[in-house]
Amino acid sequence: MAMTRDIRVLRAGRELTRQHLDLFRLPDGAEAAKWGGLVFPILSGDLIEVSGAGVPPAQCQLWQEEAPVSEFVPGPEGADSYVFVEGNAYACRQAEQRLTEAGFEVLRSGPNLSGGAGDWFIRLGPMADDGAAKLRNLLDQPARSITPSDDTPLRERLLVQALVASRAAQALLRTELDRARDSAEQSSIQIREGEARADSVDAMALRLAEAEAEVTELRARLEAIPRPVTPPRANRLETELSVAATHLLPRLEFVGGSMRFVAVELPDRAILWRALAELDRQERRLPASWKSLSGHSGWWERHFSTGRDNQGRLYARTVGTPLRWQVLVSHKQEQPMDLRRIGRM
Repeated sequence: MAMTRDIRVLRAGRELTRQHLDLFRLPDGAEAAKWGGLVFPILSGDLIEVSGAGVPPAQCQLWQEEAPVSEFVPGPEGADSYVFVEGNAYACRQAEQRLTEAGFEVLRSGPNLSGGAGDWFIRLGPMADDGAAKLRNLLDQPARSITPSDDTPLRERLLVQALVASRAAQALLRTELDRARDSAEQSSIQIREGEARADSVDAMALRLAEAEAEVTELRARLEAIPRPVTPPRANRLETELSVAATHLLPRLEFVGGSMRFVAVELPDRAILWRALAELDRQERRLPASWKSLSGHSGWWERHFSTGRDNQGRLYARTVGTPLRWQVLVSHKQEQPMDLRRIGRM
């Protein structure tokens, strides 16, 4: 539901009215309110100045009370987890702030490149035993099974049409009311014409109040209609990369969250694929740029560029007969957890 606030409306420094107006965010993220079909920035003291240039609503973001749609994907055995957020960059920053304030360790965030659920990823560090339940409660996404009646879509469309028509009528009445009030205040015509205009203003004010009441009723009816929950989209890119790696790099066995990291966080995978192809062709000798992993016998390490930074990490060792490579693809920030995982293998 769109948020509203009691806003003072000024024109050339003179107060016209004080009303509950719909709130928006301007393209730069600043708070704003809609008046007369345009959006104006909210100044100190909860007021807007409508004598200046406004911004079309289509270029702004409607300020919603609902939290951004989010999905929680826990990691295995206390490993790092992902929260996927739908929306724009502001929605991602808002979700990060909520998680940080709730005590979760936010490691990184960025665009979700996997094609899976959510437009943005937020990577969280290991959490306590009750962390998953606490996180799901914070995201406030209870699963619901909704089966709307057959006429629900039609009824919803009709209510939306009525709401749009009422809003248009309301905006027109507001404009006419402003013009009539300005004319009544500035005109020096005869007393009878002034009284007639005042009566017209009162009549339009009454019609405006009736239109606002109708809008409130229609909005309540529209919000009462249950909406089906859209199931989260499958992470197709992660699945496709796993299948491709199995066929093209048959001697490599990826462990941990390697493919999820590759699908979600790597905008440039060319360097990684070249390094993995070189490793797949080796028996026991390693290609250049690899070095022994200190404190972990039999394991080797290589750094690579993720496309954002130079902190990508590759860990590998030989196992089995016929010989194959176990490979972990990760980031330097996860190194303490990765080394504990390697130590248990």
